[in-house]
Amino acid sequence: MNKLYAKTIASIIAISCLGLLALGSDDPDSKNHSSETQSTSTQPEKTYKLNEQVPVGKFIYNVSLIKVTKSIGDQRADGYFVIFGIVFYNNDKETRTVDGSLFTLYSEDGKEYDASTEANMALEMNGGKTIFLKQCGPGIMKSGAIVFEIPKKGNYKLKLSGGFFDASKAFVEIPIN
Repeated sequence: MNKLYAKTIASIIAISCLGLLALGSDDPDSKNHSSETQSTSTQPEKTYKLNEQVPVGKFIYNVSLIKVTKSIGDQRADGYFVIFGIVFYNNDKETRTVDGSLFTLYSEDGKEYDASTEANMALEMNGGKTIFLKQCGPGIMKSGAIVFEIPKKGNYKLKLSGGFFDASKAFVEIPIN
């Protein structure tokens, strides 16, 4: 039963991601503001540290490092699983959704890591609370975990996005020892 549940969730995630990619490519605003994008890309991006409040787009985030481990339940990492605690506050006038796709982990040499679907499902199956498709009403604070898989320990940066279809972003320095 757990394998069927995990496969169903994985299918839903895959379909959702494909739908978001298709919607994002037809955004008319992305074509009309190329000069605006160029001018903002030359500005240095603010980098924060763990446990600091990070305002990004419609959210205010606070990121903490919970655990670095080789396994979550029966799910084994080929490298390491890094579990982050994310507290987020919706600073908008309407309900917003937070999901793992709003976060990307970068290594010192620029390699990009997306949240691990399998590890996040394993965390949920073992009683953990993830941020998978969390809805957050205006003025509400919520929290959950997100899991990434990395090949080795070192210095990383976690990119936080301002929301779906929001280009704002910030980075949090993550020393993983």
